[in-house]
Amino acid sequence: METIENITLDCENGVPNVFEFFTGLNFIHKWILVMPTGFYLMTITLFILNLCTIIKYGQKETKSNVLILVTLYPIVATTSMVSIFMPRTYFFCDTIAHIVFVITSYQFYRYCINCIEGESKFIAVSKGESFTLKAPPCCCCCLCLKTSSITKEKFLWLRILVLQMAIVHVIIFSFINILNVENPSVVEEIMLYCTPFLVVTILLAVWGFQITIRLLVPYYSNLNLLKKFLAFQLVLVFCKFQPVLLNLIMKQFEWSCEGSATVIIKIRTITQIIIQLEMLLLSLWAHFLYTNNNCRTTVSK
Repeated sequence: METIENITLDCENGVPNVFEFFTGLNFIHKWILVMPTGFYLMTITLFILNLCTIIKYGQKETKSNVLILVTLYPIVATTSMVSIFMPRTYFFCDTIAHIVFVITSYQFYRYCINCIEGESKFIAVSKGESFTLKAPPCCCCCLCLKTSSITKEKFLWLRILVLQMAIVHVIIFSFINILNVENPSVVEEIMLYCTPFLVVTILLAVWGFQITIRLLVPYYSNLNLLKKFLAFQLVLVFCKFQPVLLNLIMKQFEWSCEGSATVIIKIRTITQIIIQLEMLLLSLWAHFLYTNNNCRTTVSK
């Protein structure tokens, strides 16, 4: 147990409130927090630059989609900053970042379609050619799937594959946050039951994206859709899968407790600092991807 001015925290899993957090920090810990603050301010500055460039020079057909896509990075960075300075909001901030990501995922699909001037235009350009459904991550378990012709109905199914992730995740995470307010002790147990549904919906959405991108790239290679998808998808990797891995790795080390910096606070802070740096780098990458080549369509096949 760590005592801070008559306030007792569990050294391993204690999560202080805002007052306890800042009161219990020593000089070195306070200076460490300057690092994520600097990353965050640079991310916001880059976002404002992206915003001005896209509003001024962006193409009308995709401007709204691109604005939403580049907004994803500062929103995730903001939730990360809040969770650092207000430790008890960690789960809520993580939920907000995740919900924003899954909602934005549909905007990325809309961006791809708007870049090719609509589904009907692409069907005409492709001249009824067939496409394969064997795409990651379902290419191995769906060997029975055959090639199919490009139709409006197929695009509808691709849209459903992407949209279902947003619907399912918003419902599940909203429900879990309500439970977290009422009874935080049951959240981890509930998450174990929800995880299979979350993973399956993510795999289906990624499958839908992979089919769509593999379908469009041969005709519109200049759009850099694969790079844009990677810049978008890395947000999920960095914010959901990376923290789990870092948590497992860092728990292998011996940690001491100083003031309000309990073990769980140290692990979460290190993780969020890494995420802040990653959001800055992704914002920079998005700047080059979306402002230098914002959907100038050229049929290349």
